[in-house]
Amino acid sequence: MKTIARLSLLLTMALCARAALADPIVLPFDPEYPPMSVATDAAPEGFDIVVATEIARELGGEPTFVPSDFNTIQGDGWPDEWAFTVSSTSRSTDREERFHFVGPYYFAAVVLVKLASDAATVDPDDPFNLPAGARIGVCDGCIYKAFVEGNYLSDGEDVDPPLGDVEVLTYAFETDVLRALVGDTDQPVDYAITSAAFAQHFRNLGFPLEQVGPPLFVEPLWITQPLRAPTTERAALEEAFRRVAGAGTISQASRDFLGGDFSAPVD
Repeated sequence: MKTIARLSLLLTMALCARAALADPIVLPFDPEYPPMSVATDAAPEGFDIVVATEIARELGGEPTFVPSDFNTIQGDGWPDEWAFTVSSTSRSTDREERFHFVGPYYFAAVVLVKLASDAATVDPDDPFNLPAGARIGVCDGCIYKAFVEGNYLSDGEDVDPPLGDVEVLTYAFETDVLRALVGDTDQPVDYAITSAAFAQHFRNLGFPLEQVGPPLFVEPLWITQPLRAPTTERAALEEAFRRVAGAGTISQASRDFLGGDFSAPVD
């Protein structure tokens, strides 16, 4: 009888979890971050979009995607209707004050790039020894600025800025960073920091990007949900993620959009 009662309780919890979020499920996304997420005339596309869609359906609803810049997506001004986001978000102490983190769902390499036509030479023994005053473009709200300043992945220790005495400029979207790299802006840059997948996507399109040195770092990326979400919604999102990941959906989407399986193992 205890076994039957326990199974009944688990079934009830699962059913409640699937109905914990309203339908449609409103999800913010970055409309200019291919191959992770990009707006099209029909519907958003990309790796993050596929993962978000499948999780929403596991929760018993259909997603409604709302375009936004990443600074807003990872900020503290979330509208009440936003349920969660699959937006390749890094985990940090600051963000833990605002979000419940689910995952990680994949690992991303972060790279420094420049134009292949740039005449600047790179020291093969020290490729990150950049010229003093070099201008580096990053997306606004991304963790990359903290990395350049020596404040990320430092475990609280005082470290020298890994790229030297450089200037960091921020832009609303990753594509704005590329525009700055080619000089199509009032704020041109010499280098950019972005994900390896984003850089490769534009290389495949013929954009003359060249990676400088090995990846700066590889990091786990997370699904985020506001801390104000009720406990039932947090549990529902955790369970939905595990079902989607366990079914191999994230692995397949990674192969389809990123060229390999970079998904994170699920406990």
